[in-house]
Amino acid sequence: MPYIKEKYRTEVQSDLDHLVFNIIKIRDENNLKDMDLLGILNYCITTLILLFVSRTAGKIRYYLIAGITGVLENVKQEFYRKVAAGYEDVKEEEEGEVGYSRIL
Repeated sequence: MPYIKEKYRTEVQSDLDHLVFNIIKIRDENNLKDMDLLGILNYCITTLILLFVSRTAGKIRYYLIAGITGVLENVKQEFYRKVAAGYEDVKEEEEGEVGYSRIL
């Protein structure tokens, strides 16, 4: 879960802000669409994980594979819970229910 102590957030926030600034700069300088940035986001996340592994453990270990895949799954689930689920609720309200009630 992303709920860490404020002092740890403060330690990394400016680096994260700078990274996002650079991604947006790439978009603006190359006339890219926001959708085009997903590959860059994927690259950044992948590289962050690889750097984390190489600088903490030096090489891959099973516990890192299990831990990192667990972190990524938790990030995915939390993003869906906090962002996507509410978005889906709004869209269902606007456009109507698809038909799940027929099987529930």
